Amino acid sequence: MNRYAPSNDWSHKPLGGLAISVLLMLAACSCSYDGVSDQVELETIATSISNYRRTYHDFPPIVVTDVNGQPLHSWRVLILPMMGANAFYSEYDFDSAWNSDKNVDLRDGTRRSDNAENPIPSSAGRNYLARESPHMLETIFVALTYGPLREETYQQGNKTPETGHYLPAGEPFVILEIKVSGIHWMEPRDVKMNLSSFPDWNDVSEVRERIIRSVEISQSGRQIREHDETLAFLDSLRERYLTAPPP
Repeated sequence: MNRYAPSNDWSHKPLGGLAISVLLMLAACSCSYDGVSDQVELETIATSISNYRRTYHDFPPIVVTDVNGQPLHSWRVLILPMMGANAFYSEYDFDSAWNSDKNVDLRDGTRRSDNAENPIPSSAGRNYLARESPHMLETIFVALTYGPLREETYQQGNKTPETGHYLPAGEPFVILEIKVSGIHWMEPRDVKMNLSSFPDWNDVSEVRERIIRSVEISQSGRQIREHDETLAFLDSLRERYLTAPPP
């Protein structure tokens, strides 16, 4: 599975004028990077997921895979129209992976607009990034998978057969805000409770100490929890699934 390491991925790429300007502004900024967002970003994402559910009568799949099980698309890309990022969404090729040749310049933020003098990094993922982030494309918002994921055919903008992996029916969509995820905001990778073999992602215990806050999105609304409340919630969720009878 692909892993995105922002500090390495940019080291060999030439920087456009705008990218250099951004780096200079970050270097000159007196504020320090803390890997934290304003809560408004978390609320925006929660609203977008709720709107997705109202539109499609289900939460977005956590990940979409091809017929061979290769991860293609993340829920973070799938909800972009709900955030008003329609231009980026229409440019994204759903018949290839997030980091394919057809999407790589979207991933790197270097796709040129018509008549643009310099590559223009996309701002479509701004709601997933930390303020003052030195890793400009690294998400601090990850979904939590737990229990057996549902598999259903995914037909939304793609021409080839794809499979959506959804949370258990009736369960809430849980998003964790964490520091330094090492995950590109487009990458179909999040964290899980180690209760099933798929997806092959890090267990939530590995990011436990980096959790800032979380939001639980259900049919009836949402609940934002700060660090300590989130940890207690995760412990109760793990206990419930560990003691649940097999399906």
